[in-house]
Amino acid sequence: MSANALTLNTSSPLFDFTENLSNVYGGASASRTRCFGMYSGDANKSFLISAADYTVVTNNLLSTIYNYGDLNLSGVVTAADYPFITRNLLKSSNVPNF
Repeated sequence: MSANALTLNTSSPLFDFTENLSNVYGGASASRTRCFGMYSGDANKSFLISAADYTVVTNNLLSTIYNYGDLNLSGVVTAADYPFITRNLLKSSNVPNF
């Protein structure tokens, strides 16, 4: 999520988050060699990645509809989604969960 409102246009719907950490909402993001993004793993939308997020994945295993438990965005909730929680345990987000 961007730090500021963006004007969308027909030439490019893309936004480059790699330019600066200040482009990210809340100023906190996953960062790796100037590539910024949001942490994956907050499946229960609590703003904190915790053990409770495992329950969302477990309760939705093999679900193929859009689902908060599909943390790797593969289209299916599977055991491959658990590592996103493990890797980001106790990280928080300021991104609104609407």
